[in-house]
Order: sequence, then C-alpha cells, then structure tokens
Amino acid sequence: MHLVYENTKEEIIAIKKTPVHRPPHLHNALEIVYVTEGCVELGVGEELFHMDQGDIGFIFPNIIHHYQVFSCQHNQAIYLNASPVYRYFGKQSAKATRNKSFLHRT
Repeated sequence: MHLVYENTKEEIIAIKKTPVHRPPHLHNALEIVYVTEGCVELGVGEELFHMDQGDIGFIFPNIIHHYQVFSCQHNQAIYLNASPVYRYFGKQSAKATRNKSFLHRT
C-alpha cells in the first residue's frame, strides 16, 4: 500500500463531484463528505462505512481514509475540506463550540 499525505493549502474548499475509488491517504484538513445522490463507501482506519443519499461523514485531520464506489448508479457527493481547523478557533483551543461574540467580532 502506498500512503499519500496531502498538505492542504486552501483554507476552505467545497467540491461537488462524482465519487471515485481513492486510495488511502491523509491530510491536515478536516474533511466532510455529504452524499447527495446514490452511495459511496468511506473507509476510515480498518472500518468501511456504507453511505447513502443524505448521509454525512466527518474525517478528522491526519486520519487515514479512502473511498470506494461499488454502485453503477449515478453517485454525487459534496466534499468540504477545512485546513487546518485551529486557524479559525485558536491553536490552543480544545473547545468544540464558541459563542457568537467570538465568531462575530466587531
């Protein structure tokens, strides 16, 4: 197995595309995948998750993952990468939420 590390340079990117087989890889970005049509298989670590239309998956930074497509039907998904997440919330922060005054500074 050839593992690829992707150093994501874009801060936030969202792409709607047809899912394809994608070999194991990891990157410094949070990745969110939302299936809009059909289905896709998401492999995280040693587990494989079947995702149907309307399902959403979260892959945290530096986690090995891959995609597989077994269906012949039309498949579409939105992939959103946010890299690196701590830029938006503070490097030292372990909080999962922030109040509105932090997000909407005047």
